[in-house]
Amino acid sequence: MNWGWTSITMVSSTVARNTLFQQSPSPSASGPAQPVDVMISDKDFRGRPYPRPGVVVRRRMFARGWLVVDHDIETAIVGAWPIQLWLVRDVRPAPPKNQPTSRRWYTRAESALIVEELPNWLVFGEHGQPVARILDQVGSLTEADVEALAAARHPQAEAAYRDAWSRWTPSSPRAGCPVGYGLRRIDQAIIDAAKASGLRNLFTRTEDFDDGVDELTEPSWVAAASACLEAALGSGAPGLVDERERQALTQAWVSRFGAS
Repeated sequence: MNWGWTSITMVSSTVARNTLFQQSPSPSASGPAQPVDVMISDKDFRGRPYPRPGVVVRRRMFARGWLVVDHDIETAIVGAWPIQLWLVRDVRPAPPKNQPTSRRWYTRAESALIVEELPNWLVFGEHGQPVARILDQVGSLTEADVEALAAARHPQAEAAYRDAWSRWTPSSPRAGCPVGYGLRRIDQAIIDAAKASGLRNLFTRTEDFDDGVDELTEPSWVAAASACLEAALGSGAPGLVDERERQALTQAWVSRFGAS
């Protein structure tokens, strides 16, 4: 999929809720746009007024944080969900002293002109729409959903998932997954749903890290989480699986929620 632009991601100090893509300059452009300036900060980008085509979003003077320009869609950090996805151009870089020295897959910027809003599932790749649908659903998993997903999981799904990963060749050192940050976000959404369920004995404290980590270990929830991740990979990266493997990977999800 060649969209003709590089990515620029708007991040706050903790999460990214607005992701932008920088449009490549066109030699046939009829002249500069007439933008409307909207001063923004890392705390109020979502809001006053809401970003729209023709608006230049600018970092507030003396505000902490920058507009962060990724150079490839596979490096865009999706730190929260849902997000808005914007096509932009006319990016004004931050001063050289504020640019990254080692992490050269992005550029810090002062401002950017919004061209249009794009489907947010594109951050999960060319086939990212079913991944986004799964992510939208898993945040509200119920105990009944978990039991159904665990019971319907195909016996060959784990092997198909492992084989799909073995066929994948990253296109860049920072491309950590065939569907962008999709699997990571789904995994976190399931953990959050488990914590919000109020059910006891779903987590086990592990001391693998200095402060300890609560790991989801209840068998039905673990199986359901695997089923969701398998469905996302099977539907979001069709080039890595054949039809038999795709059906195995998506069987549990389809049986509970229908086609992803």
